[in-house]
Amino acid sequence: YLSGDMALVDLSGPLDGLDVDKIPKWLFEIKKAWLLIPLQTHEKLLGFVVLKEPRAEYELIWEDHELLKAVGQQAASYLAQMIASDELSEAKQFSAFSQVSAFVVHDLKTLNSQLSLMVRNAEKHKNNPSFVEDMITTTEHAVNKMSILLGHFRSEEPLASSDSEQLNLVPLLREIVEGHRKLRPLP
Repeated sequence: YLSGDMALVDLSGPLDGLDVDKIPKWLFEIKKAWLLIPLQTHEKLLGFVVLKEPRAEYELIWEDHELLKAVGQQAASYLAQMIASDELSEAKQFSAFSQVSAFVVHDLKTLNSQLSLMVRNAEKHKNNPSFVEDMITTTEHAVNKMSILLGHFRSEEPLASSDSEQLNLVPLLREIVEGHRKLRPLP
């Protein structure tokens, strides 16, 4: 590994300045490996590209080194942006999962409180018809609520509104255009 600003590494010649023990062995197994181009951004090595020997004989000049270094930096910036985007997406998914979990836990706590209160008062009020009626209603509500919760987890679709419907846009667009005929530019 080279420290600081990494340069191109010519794999076809002597590997002066490199700690050969730290280079992966599979790199030396690539037939006709020629150049190692680091993908580095802000002094962080994200990866590298290995180029094979060219078909025609070619000797690199300093302009080639600068161009390949710039290409490596550009590729590294795109790679870093993709990594950051993936991490942001994962964080958003985790946040959404946390919110759903919080709602589910809240609903379960509410149901547990209702059922616990009912059980505690059952012995004292079991002969009271209005308590028994209320207990049946509360139990029915708890069962329905749990069924709805479980239904959301069983469905393969995300929690979506069932209010969606298909809409033919052609008549709607004609109506909009007709209503704006006096405007300029003419729709």
